[in-house]
Amino acid sequence: MTRTWYRIILIRICMASFWIIALLIFLQLPQFITMLYPQKSITIFTWPRILDVNYLQEFEKKTGITLYINYYESNEELLSKLLTTGGQGYDIVIPTDYAVSWLIKHNLLKKLDKSKLAFFNTLRSELLGHYYDLNNDYSVPYFWSIYGLGINKEYFNGKTPEATWALLFDTNLIPDRIGMTNYPREAILITAQYLFGSINALTNNDNIQKIKEVLLKQKEHVATYTDEMAEGLLLSQATPVAVAQSADILRIAKEAPHIDFIIPKEGSFLNIESIVIPAASTNQELVYEFLNYLYQPRVLAHHANEFAFCPPIAGKFDKDSLNFCVDTQKLQTLSFFKDILSIDQINDIWITLMAH
Repeated sequence: MTRTWYRIILIRICMASFWIIALLIFLQLPQFITMLYPQKSITIFTWPRILDVNYLQEFEKKTGITLYINYYESNEELLSKLLTTGGQGYDIVIPTDYAVSWLIKHNLLKKLDKSKLAFFNTLRSELLGHYYDLNNDYSVPYFWSIYGLGINKEYFNGKTPEATWALLFDTNLIPDRIGMTNYPREAILITAQYLFGSINALTNNDNIQKIKEVLLKQKEHVATYTDEMAEGLLLSQATPVAVAQSADILRIAKEAPHIDFIIPKEGSFLNIESIVIPAASTNQELVYEFLNYLYQPRVLAHHANEFAFCPPIAGKFDKDSLNFCVDTQKLQTLSFFKDILSIDQINDIWITLMAH
């Protein structure tokens, strides 16, 4: 009887052990499979409205590589995030030119292996070799656009006015209400370009004071400081003039022919959004596979047409999408929003402006 009881206990213990082991195997199976067959994935940190989700899904289906997308709204947000994390968790980032130089300075980027970029030799030479990465050791241009003025021609009797920054500053030309960029760096450098014809004039303290005075005077006419709502300001007739990027105006000009874009005669600014790889990334091979897909002429053409950016390669693109993409000669005359002033100097001007 005792032996029978012990046999029953032993059987029950064995059964319980079996189910416990089975449960543990079930719970750990996904991790075990992942160890044997690690998931292929890359994480992209980017602006909104620059990558088409449908094409990202196409890439995933073709390659089995999962793409995780995170968005930021400004270069300052991007820089803060990468500095805080050391770039951990990101494989591709798409910063603006001046942000690239900052990331290089802080050793947050990995050098590119250009031999793995099948498209590199097709890139427009005018977009290469700029101050922020002279040899393009760390960055490749993705899309570019131009800063200028969005215009509602109905306010100007159906005509496009003379292309000048004076529409933002000259009391004889400025409308009652305008839209001004809310990015301090851009606002200050645009003002310098208008006043002095060069952003390098900001090395003079008297000129910095002059800019502060001009921006304070301009504020009387500013309906809103924004870099994201220029299209809405123009379409709603809230303002007949607004600082804008060419891509933003092109998106609405196709459907609203009374909206136009002008590049001021005093000189303007070029934005190049470049692709870089954070130094902390361990997925370079997957990144190169994605980039070679992204830079296919078919894929670039779609994104150029969809988001109204100027493409980094020459090719057959929608003619309407290239209306605001200047030729080589004009492109070489444009400036960049460089770090002429320190952050403290920029903040001093902007805080003074916002306080009044």
